Amino acid sequence: MDLIKILDMRKTETASRSFRWGLFYCPTCKKKVEKYLANGKKDKSCGCARSVSTTTHGLSLVNGKHHPLFVVWGLMKQRCYNPKGSHYYRYGGRGISVCGEWLNNFTSFYHWAIENGWKKELTIDRKDNDGNYEPGNCRFITNQLNTQNGTVAKLNAKQVAKIRNEYSASGETYKEFAKKYNVTGATISNIIRYKTWDNIY
Repeated sequence: MDLIKILDMRKTETASRSFRWGLFYCPTCKKKVEKYLANGKKDKSCGCARSVSTTTHGLSLVNGKHHPLFVVWGLMKQRCYNPKGSHYYRYGGRGISVCGEWLNNFTSFYHWAIENGWKKELTIDRKDNDGNYEPGNCRFITNQLNTQNGTVAKLNAKQVAKIRNEYSASGETYKEFAKKYNVTGATISNIIRYKTWDNIY
């Protein structure tokens, strides 16, 4: 999109820090829109554009239902461009965006995913957690590894092993023990019962 004017720094209710905003002209819908400066410079449209290739090639629907990858593609964009989304603060709120190659072209994303090992039980992951959704920075991994790699994962493998070694001797409840590591009791419970980090001993 074309940058018209650089605006002020803003901090939304869900973002942990402020980001520079800009006023852009969208060549698709011919409207002026405000977006994060970094996102607007990369995006080809304000989000109004929709690829017709999904209908032409019949990839978006399978037996009358959305193809699983079509759902992945939609949620990926939701995280980056819907300020009302529950996870927006961790993605769009931090300046994370979807590359122009995928943003309005499901077919392009579909073929990349198929060629790069997508399976129903896997989830899309960004190798660099501060990088964008783009071919060179994305892969498909298990949900467990995705959780461990995410910004919400406050613990590392060494800490997880330490927790398992120390918890029984502490005599404390999950909630009490959790305070030492600044996590929730549920997190400690899942670690002790190997519901998460089951690859660490």
